[in-house]
Amino acid sequence: MGFDPVLKAEETNHIKNGEFIRDLKGPLADVKVEQELIIEADLLLYIFPIWWNSMPAIMKGYVNRIFSHGFFYNMDGSPDRRLIDMQAYIISTTGQPQESSDSNGLNDAIRRLSSEWMFMTITE
Repeated sequence: MGFDPVLKAEETNHIKNGEFIRDLKGPLADVKVEQELIIEADLLLYIFPIWWNSMPAIMKGYVNRIFSHGFFYNMDGSPDRRLIDMQAYIISTTGQPQESSDSNGLNDAIRRLSSEWMFMTITE
């Protein structure tokens, strides 16, 4: 799809005089397209391999740019209301047996990252 996963400086938040500031007042055009597709979706499904005990850099870059402040979260903890009760599933693959991923803690780490942080339950 040609999406650039590199977070631009103007897309980041910074602190000025004790307050969070974002110079960019809305998402860049490529981000806006992806966010609208998410809003229109009934279900989000992400499938990716685990590389070095995490998601690949291109997936992390996608998450950083798309699930951004003002859309997926705000500093007050409230998401975009259009995301309330949306379902998301992650399927991740590894090159090791399931038992190994269970015993070395990889499954718990990925579950915590995806279910308890990235795609936490968003409800009213």
